[in-house]
Amino acid sequence: VRHLEAVSAANADEEAAIRKSRKTGKFKKVCITDPDASMATNARNRRLEPAYKQHTIVDDLRGVVLDVAVATGEINEGQMIVERIEAAMVSTRLSVSTVTADAGYAYAKVFGALERRG
Repeated sequence: VRHLEAVSAANADEEAAIRKSRKTGKFKKVCITDPDASMATNARNRRLEPAYKQHTIVDDLRGVVLDVAVATGEINEGQMIVERIEAAMVSTRLSVSTVTADAGYAYAKVFGALERRG
């Protein structure tokens, strides 16, 4: 209960600082309870929360997770995809010929990197 109260108080302080920072534009959103996390709004109520991104490589044919990496929300998906594919290829000793990804990976830099690797 004490932890929940501390987190709630920290979030209230952060939200007040963020409202104030919008006027100055000099405040970086930092989570007091988890400084490694990036601060992001959730889809339901748009409340600022600590966030991480999970990047998972799955063998679709067999339904097996081959690789997982967790990064802060500040790291773009495109920065992770080729590295994670390479890690899966090393661990399985198999080559990857087809990649399927969600829209977060759909931009020219990612397409170019995937084309260069074949």
